Formats: sequence, structure tokens, C-alpha cells
Amino acid sequence: PFDEYMAQEIPTRVFPPGEISAYSNYGASLAGYIVQRVSGVPFDRYVEQNIFQPLGMDRSSFRQPLPADLAAGMSVGYRFTGGEYQPGGFEYVVPYPAGSLSSTAVDQAAFMIAHLQNGQYGEARIVQAATARQMHSLQYAYDERLDGWGLGFAVSSPEGQPSFGHGGDTIFFHSEMLLLPEENVGVFISTNTDTGSLARIQFLQAFRRRYFPSGDWVTNTSSFAAPDPAAVQGTYYPTRMSFTRVEKVLALVSPVSVGVAGDGRLRVTGVLGPQPTDWVQIEPGLFAPLEGAFPPE
Repeated sequence: PFDEYMAQEIPTRVFPPGEISAYSNYGASLAGYIVQRVSGVPFDRYVEQNIFQPLGMDRSSFRQPLPADLAAGMSVGYRFTGGEYQPGGFEYVVPYPAGSLSSTAVDQAAFMIAHLQNGQYGEARIVQAATARQMHSLQYAYDERLDGWGLGFAVSSPEGQPSFGHGGDTIFFHSEMLLLPEENVGVFISTNTDTGSLARIQFLQAFRRRYFPSGDWVTNTSSFAAPDPAAVQGTYYPTRMSFTRVEKVLALVSPVSVGVAGDGRLRVTGVLGPQPTDWVQIEPGLFAPLEGAFPPE
């Protein structure tokens, strides 16, 4: 049960508060649990009453398993193995506020419009405008030149093209939502195979470069200084990993490796799969991807 899980699976604190950011499914679910405790209504039902119904999202649910009327329209997820796509079953998420949402692109469009309009959709309002603006604003980043986090959304750095959004992953499904508030544009994409993660990222990169280019990509290395290899090359591990349980071996077997090529490019392996990607230093300590850095899936 959800409440028992939240009491038993409290993560061990491994970094001082406020110094290191690590994405946390438990943290998102804790927020959902607080909603449940304060409202006295189960989280899935609270969302139905206060978000889905006002926005007309009648093909969305956090319930597990799905209600019969929605289960009939549920996409099948696939695993690519042995040269074939093998169908998988419905995926259950115990800390369900963090990842059990089943939805459609049409429903997500209503959600995106509401956030592009700071909480309002038609005559309905799901959050106050000031609250929505705070959710969409940068709350934390390692460096002022980097992207960071708002409240519930990943947010672009102030110097970049303003955007916010979020991704979602299970074994079989990979989704991404991107909103560009200054352009009044939202994009949602979802794939239904275990190998579909990179495809959604490539699509959103192509979309932004085609319609809203911001000059983030570098086409050559001739005008940039090479980094000090000793300062950057090595093996790195994500902050989003187990540090105290046996599951930590999963991160240890798939690290991110950073090396410096002869022309000064960073060669990074393990960020978006096993294929290396190329980056160039555009100012001291800041690197940008080269044109065509991310390989096809």
C-alpha cells in the first residue's frame, strides 16, 4: 500500500541539504502523499476532481489498474529483444504520484494550455497565476549558466530560450513535455518501446532547431579553447542513484566517461546510451554539443 511504502522507504540522506540536486521519485510521491493527507482524499481521486475534470481530461488516470473504460484504449508497450518487438503488460508504480499517470496527447494538450495560460483553461482555473509562474521559474541550478528546476518542472537557464517541461519513463514508455511560454507553444511526445527514449529527445531537438533556433549548437571547434584534460576527463556517476543499497551496482556498471580528443572536443559516453557524443568548450568550464553530436538511435 502507498502509505506503507512511503513510511518504509524513506531515502537515506547522502548530501547536505541545498548543495546537490538529485531527482527523486520519492520526493514527488511525498508531495502527492501530503495532498492526500491534507485533503483527506486519495491522491488519484483528488487529481481527477481538481485537475482532470476542470481541464476536460477524461482519458487520463493515476489509477492502477486502469478503469475498464480506459483500459480498452491503453497502448501496448514493447520490449525489443531477439530482433523482434515483444509486447509487455501494464506497468505498476508503487510510489504512484511520481509515475502512474496514463494519458493521451489530447489530454496533455489541455494541461499544457493551462500552464501556458498560468493555470487557466477556458473558464477553469487549476492554480492561481502567481503559483503557476513560481512553478515555471528557476528555483535551483548548479550554475547560473545551466538549466535547473522549478517546482515540478525542469526549467531552462535564464540566458537560454525560456522553456519548462518534464519527461517520464517506465520500461516500455518514454514521454516528454516541452513548453515555450514566450512562443505560446507546447509539444508532447510519447513512445511505446523500451528503446524509444532517445527518439523523443531527438524529435524535440529537431523541433526547436526548425521552428525556434536559439544558437545552442556549435558547428566547429576552431574558435574555442581546448579544456585542460586533467580538469575534466574521468568517470562520473549520477546523483540519482542508490548510495546505501545493493541497487548502487546498477550505476557502477553504467558510468559516464569523459575524455578529451586531439582537437579539444569532449568525447562523452553514457549520457544518452552507449554511443559517444561530442561537446566543445564555449567558455571556461561551459560546454555545448557539436552539430550532430547526438547519434541516431
